[in-house]
Amino acid sequence: MQGMSSASVVLLPGLFAGAWIWDRTRTCLLAQGYRVRTVPDPLALLDLGSPLSDTLITDLRGYVSRYFDQGHIDKAVLCGNSLGALAAMDFAFHFPDRVDALVISGAPGLPCLQKPAAIASPAVTVESAYAVANLLCYDRACLTDERIETTFKLLAHRKVLVNIAGALRAARNYDVRGILPHIDCPVLMIWGVHDRVTPVEEWEHEIRLVKQGTLRKVHHCGHCPMLEQPNQFNALLLEFLNQCAEAKATKGACHPGGR
Repeated sequence: MQGMSSASVVLLPGLFAGAWIWDRTRTCLLAQGYRVRTVPDPLALLDLGSPLSDTLITDLRGYVSRYFDQGHIDKAVLCGNSLGALAAMDFAFHFPDRVDALVISGAPGLPCLQKPAAIASPAVTVESAYAVANLLCYDRACLTDERIETTFKLLAHRKVLVNIAGALRAARNYDVRGILPHIDCPVLMIWGVHDRVTPVEEWEHEIRLVKQGTLRKVHHCGHCPMLEQPNQFNALLLEFLNQCAEAKATKGACHPGGR
């Protein structure tokens, strides 16, 4: 059995990193027969209206909805990292009929969110980009110098920095605890044990609010497990999707994996 291999999977990137963080996961899912779509650009590059307003998450929700519509996606498994994970939860709350399941990692939305000091100053430098990379990773070997410097060039513009500041503010102000009990689909949280931006300890407590929630921890891993420990991440993802497919086939309560 190939799990939910007839299902669509939509992969959302984070604030800083684009679709490349999902390369290994996308390859894995395609090999299993899934239909996979990936939002290409870091969310900081999206034009979502005024980044300093309180509507940024609402605007991001609209972007995801349009992405589904333009891709003719009626319903999908929605996977997100970092700000993309918060966007995925928000979308599942507002459009439950369009989400089969959620797979998230590194989501902000709790008071534990750490703002990278390296982007707090308007004078962002290549050195500060490396500092952010060090913060995000347990072992920065998963990121080449070329990748860090290319990403820095994409993000080191005033408008993008304003977008980043607005997104971090919106994430802090978002009532994620208020939506967790109302997400009806199965939810898998895959978290790096060494995530210093959105520590797993807070989410271990909040997973109890999710009706069908499972949290799995990945060791020797920071903020982006699909990038830093892709084999472990992909194994957990496929196991979850298979369990969801089996529960759906038997029309039972889908609570894959326990807690």
